[in-house]
Amino acid sequence: MGSLGWRMALVLTALALPVAAAAQGEKPNAEVDVVIKTNVRIAPEHTKMYQSMLGMYTRQCLGGLAARRRDGAPAQPEDGAAYYRFTVVHAGSILVASAPQIGRPVDRDDHSAHYLATQQKGRFQFNLTKWTGKAYESVDKWTSNFSTAHYTVIPAGTGRKDMPKWRKVALMRAYPKAVKGGILDHILPIKVVRTFGGPGGTQNIIVAVANESLWPLKTLKIVVMWPQQQGREACRYHAELNYSGSLMPGEKTTLRGKGTVAGATYHYELTAPMEIAALPTFDPNRGPLWIRRHVEAMKDAATRSAAARVVERSLGWLTSVEMKATVAALIELLARDAPKGEADVPQGVRVLLEKIGRPAVPLLSDALVHDNPGIRLGAACVLQKIKVTEQAVLSRLRDALKDKCEPVRAAAAKALEASGVKAEEEPDAKQ
Repeated sequence: MGSLGWRMALVLTALALPVAAAAQGEKPNAEVDVVIKTNVRIAPEHTKMYQSMLGMYTRQCLGGLAARRRDGAPAQPEDGAAYYRFTVVHAGSILVASAPQIGRPVDRDDHSAHYLATQQKGRFQFNLTKWTGKAYESVDKWTSNFSTAHYTVIPAGTGRKDMPKWRKVALMRAYPKAVKGGILDHILPIKVVRTFGGPGGTQNIIVAVANESLWPLKTLKIVVMWPQQQGREACRYHAELNYSGSLMPGEKTTLRGKGTVAGATYHYELTAPMEIAALPTFDPNRGPLWIRRHVEAMKDAATRSAAARVVERSLGWLTSVEMKATVAALIELLARDAPKGEADVPQGVRVLLEKIGRPAVPLLSDALVHDNPGIRLGAACVLQKIKVTEQAVLSRLRDALKDKCEPVRAAAAKALEASGVKAEEEPDAKQ
C-alpha cells in the first residue's frame, strides 16, 4: 500500500474506533486485555515478579493488541473494557540445583565457569474470549506443556554459607519465557524450513511463518539461534529475520536470511537446542475482523450511517480477503423472514454491495439459494445493478424465477433483464 493509502487508513482508523465501540453497548476501548494466573507461591516478592514477567511476555506476543503496563503488575481488568480477553493460567514448578556445576570452556582462551541450573516444568492453559455486550464467551482454548532450564553463573570459590543467596538469585532469574512459545506456536507458528552452508562459516536459513491469529500481522522480528557441530569447531549460529507488510489471517509467508557464528563460551550453552524468539505486531484496525465490526455496527440505528461511511471509504484499499469478508457480512444484513417487496431490502446495504460490484457476484450468487427469503431477495436486487455474464449465476437467477417468495421471483426477473436476458424466454419462467 502506498503512502496515500496508509494516510487514508489512519483517517479511517480514527473514525472507526468510536463506531465499533458503540456497537458493543459497553464501549470497549482496547483490543485485548490480559489476565495472568499462576500457582507459584515460593515467596511474595517472587510470585509478584513471576506473574509480572508472565504478563510482559504475553503482551510481547500480542504486540499492537494488548496495551502495555508501565508497572507490569497484574490486575483484573474491568469487564467490557476490551473486545477480547486473553487469560493465561500457569501451573508448574521451579527447582534450583543445591550445588553448582562447572561449565567446560569451548575456546582455548576461555575459562571454566561455575553455574547453578534452574529447572522449570509445567503447563500453560490459554483461553481467548470475546465480549458479547454482556459477558466474555470463549473463542479459542489450548494448552501447552513446557520444560526449560536456566543457568546462573556464580563466582568461583563461592562458599556454602553464600549459596542460599545465589540460589535465590537463580530462582529470581528463572523467567517464564516458555509462555511465548505456548502462545506463538498456536497463533503464529514459525518453523525453520532449512539451514545450509559450510561448517564454521555463514549459514543460510529459510523460515516459514503462518498467521493463525484473528488479526493481520504488520511486522515481525525473528531471532534464531541454533547449534552446528558438523566440523571440528563447535559453533552456534545467530540469524535475524524481519517481516513488514500485511499478512492476513490464514495466510503464510517465507523469510530468508543468513546466520553468523555467535560467541559461545561454555559447554552448557552449546547443548541448548534450536531457539526461536519472535516479536510480532498485529494490526486490529485492518483485516476482515475490523471491517466486519463496522458492518455489524450498521445493525444499530445510532451507528448505522457512520459505520456505512467507514465501510464505503474503505472499499478502495481493501485486500481480496477483506473484500470477501465485507461482502459476506453485508449479505447477512439483508435478512428478513417474510419480505413484501424490494422496499424491504435495506437500502444502505444494497448501495454498498452495488458499489462493490463484480467482486461481490460469487457470494451474491450463493445468497440466491439462502434459506432466508430476505437474503435471496436482497441478492437478486443487487444483481439488477450488476451486468451478470457468468452462466452459473444466470442459471441461479433462472432458478429463482420459481422461488416460493413472489418478491424474489420478481427481482430475479429484473436481474435477468438487466443482464440482457428476457425472463419470459426462460422455459420455466411462466410456471
